[in-house]
Amino acid sequence: MAQPDFTIQTARLLSESGLNVMMETCGYAAWEHYERVLPYIRCFLYDYKVDDPEQHRQWTGVDNRLILENLKKLSQSGAEIVLRCPVIPGINDTHDHFERIAVLSRQLSGIRQVDLLPYHSFGNGKRAQLGQAADGFYAPQEEMVEQWIGELSALCHGTVCRA
Repeated sequence: MAQPDFTIQTARLLSESGLNVMMETCGYAAWEHYERVLPYIRCFLYDYKVDDPEQHRQWTGVDNRLILENLKKLSQSGAEIVLRCPVIPGINDTHDHFERIAVLSRQLSGIRQVDLLPYHSFGNGKRAQLGQAADGFYAPQEEMVEQWIGELSALCHGTVCRA
């Protein structure tokens, strides 16, 4: 949505060609852009990173008020949504965060599935090539990921997948 006119035109052309169009988004854009693209999108892959506005600002540079407003409006408009939840050990791997994901998944009828995206360190190789330090995070053990999936599945009462 950083280039809304291009995105909307492309989605329209693809949709009119008979293709099912999905859009991956962090939700941080003006609602008017989502309103314009909505008729052409079959499903939104919608990121949900951190529930606390200040923590969201700390880790992403913006608070999540607009992101949550757009998520609710998309759901109310009848859009199909896959809530994509990146989980980083020590940042948002808490029961409170998982509870908030579950509340959203139950409150917003448009959410069809929750995808858990465990942190991976693939970007650190690129950082090394660029002469930058590693990000300082670590990938969780498989047992921990399975525990998260189990906890989220129980809380959400719906489909939780590992993406």
